Amino acid sequence: MGSDIANLLSFFNDVLQAIIVIFGSAVVLYNLNRVARHAVIRSFCALIGFVVIVYLVELLVSRTIVTVSAEMWLRLEWVGIALVPAAQYHLSDALLATTGAEARRRRYLVPVFYVAGFLFLLLALFSDWLVGEVMRTSQLLHLQAGLLFPLFSLYYWVTTAVSLYNVWRARKRCLISDTRRRMTTTFLAFIAAPLAVFPYLLVSSVFSPNIPLLFWPLLIGGNLVVSIMFAFLTANLTYFGADSPDRVVRVRLFKFMARVPLAGTIVLLVFVLVNRSSRFLGLQTETALGFALVATVMALAKERLRGFVAAVRSRESLIKEVDGVYSFVHLTFQEFLAAFYLTETVRMEAAIVAEWMQAGRVADSWWRETVLLTIGYLGLRSKPTALSLVTQMGKGTRGRAELRLMLAELAATGFVELESSSEATRTLLHDRLVTLVSQRGLAVQPATRLLVGDALARLGDQRPGVGVIEKDGLRLPDIAWGEVVPAGHYQIGSDKHDWSLPAQEIEIVRSFQLARYPVTYAQFQCFVEAADFADPRWWQGMPVKEVQTIQEIGRQAFELPNRPRDSVSWYQAVAFCRWLGDKRGEAIDLPYEWEWEVAARYPDGRMYPWGNDFAVEHVNTSESGIEQTTAVGLFVDGANTMLNLYDLTGNVWEWCRNKFNNVEDGVVDDSGARRVLRGSSWYGPPNFARAVSRDNFHPLDRRNLYGFRVVVRRPPSHAH
Repeated sequence: MGSDIANLLSFFNDVLQAIIVIFGSAVVLYNLNRVARHAVIRSFCALIGFVVIVYLVELLVSRTIVTVSAEMWLRLEWVGIALVPAAQYHLSDALLATTGAEARRRRYLVPVFYVAGFLFLLLALFSDWLVGEVMRTSQLLHLQAGLLFPLFSLYYWVTTAVSLYNVWRARKRCLISDTRRRMTTTFLAFIAAPLAVFPYLLVSSVFSPNIPLLFWPLLIGGNLVVSIMFAFLTANLTYFGADSPDRVVRVRLFKFMARVPLAGTIVLLVFVLVNRSSRFLGLQTETALGFALVATVMALAKERLRGFVAAVRSRESLIKEVDGVYSFVHLTFQEFLAAFYLTETVRMEAAIVAEWMQAGRVADSWWRETVLLTIGYLGLRSKPTALSLVTQMGKGTRGRAELRLMLAELAATGFVELESSSEATRTLLHDRLVTLVSQRGLAVQPATRLLVGDALARLGDQRPGVGVIEKDGLRLPDIAWGEVVPAGHYQIGSDKHDWSLPAQEIEIVRSFQLARYPVTYAQFQCFVEAADFADPRWWQGMPVKEVQTIQEIGRQAFELPNRPRDSVSWYQAVAFCRWLGDKRGEAIDLPYEWEWEVAARYPDGRMYPWGNDFAVEHVNTSESGIEQTTAVGLFVDGANTMLNLYDLTGNVWEWCRNKFNNVEDGVVDDSGARRVLRGSSWYGPPNFARAVSRDNFHPLDRRNLYGFRVVVRRPPSHAH
């Protein structure tokens, strides 16, 4: 009978110690998160932390049956025991300082006491001078007192007495009755820590567990008193550093303690009670614990989950309710769940592709992220499977060409995100994109062409005339030329439209060829990164005083290698032509504006490169809604097919050789005379997309609307 009572009391003591650990840890976290900068809060958290260490070790030792393991834990327990006096003195000093009683000598004692505590800790950990071997008394393990334990006891209680004296002084210095009353309860509760952690078993047989019916009630009663005193101490000290009224601070503390540590305590009690009673009821402990803990957590979380759902639903930030059915508000959640469903339920890659092609889903922007998430999710689970999927997408032959183009673009984008090294797949997707986007008459939105161009850039755009080549160890632009514009008489200008040359007939003396595309970012970088970039030959005739400004390369606004080089000045375009002509051994130049217009209107004097009627889908202007450049050569219906020239209108304005107010003057000089721009840009309105339209700016200007295209005259031209 006595043994059963002792076991029951031991069980209650374990539960009480666990509760002290849970609440103590919660108090430390709450206060450190709130005002860790305040001296009172910091020292209070240190004190509570050391006490928690002691109680936690006591719990661990009570479950240890191996003497060696118990000795290790009992020595580690001295991390708390040895440092509690220093932390208590630190707290008392901080409290006294809040009343205006600053004292340098008293403040110096704080590190002294911490050093003393650390020395005692070292003795406990690594010698038998302070504490000796483990001994077992009844069912309890504890260390034996060493030769220096009386010295430590003296230090322990003297420090405690000094700390209490400091708190009493702080109480006497309080000016109002409420503060004095609070400091009085603080003084009474201040003895809790030293009473809680002092190792009584080392010095007194009164507390010996050999008399269990005396020992366990005393221990439980002591722990209850300590718990109450800690509660008072916490309530009194939490006010320090707070910038809210006392009532608000008290309510916040109560809510926190009721929410986190109380829930943890309930779970702990359920765990212990089920563990103790499952055998009596004839249940398997693991099964009973599982059901009990799940039920407890659900019961505790039920109201909070209801509140969470109500709050989220009222704000419509995450989920929404329609006829009692909850669904995600944010599209990303829906997209991922759709991707997850596809990968888990549709096993064949071809079936997944068919699902996307069904009813034109790949053309629906709502499905774009779902497709990419499907590829990415498969890549995490099995990269070969993901590669098989993008290959199926790239090879897709069913459906309209527009849908196949969109599917191939998604495949290419997903392939790049997989970071795969499969050159075969890369080549397949690249060639598929080029083939599909080059088809004329495709009913695709300009934004789709933008995506296709970006996918080609990330795959490595290999179209002739877009990238660079290696020649004699140099990286040079790979310029692809349009068809030859033969010498002869041509009609240019217009008397019906503003911002154009007067209607007139001119003679082209020398045949010429324009580059198929504007100079791309990758091609211009060959010049920028060349060792002879600053060679005076390229910059001859330009303003000497502004050479540094002239050579300062503007940052590309849309930095993809296959987009036209933007933010380039007229001077820089001329220097590029000189440099490239020297490397290729050709007379490469900027076209005169009449050469540009003749090519754009070739062969019949049309108003646009493709005909006489403006079409939004033919050109990247403000009407396209893209609001940025695109990769060159994607608007194939806007090309001059007779000369195989692309992007003559839209994308970027193109610098021409001649001056605006003197059209026959193409001399490079330092006059700063404004130079002609042709072709409009992604920002320009439709009227500027006409082949007759012209604009002008200072040759130093380098906006993100300006690029250029080069010309070669065969044979080399003369100056007009």
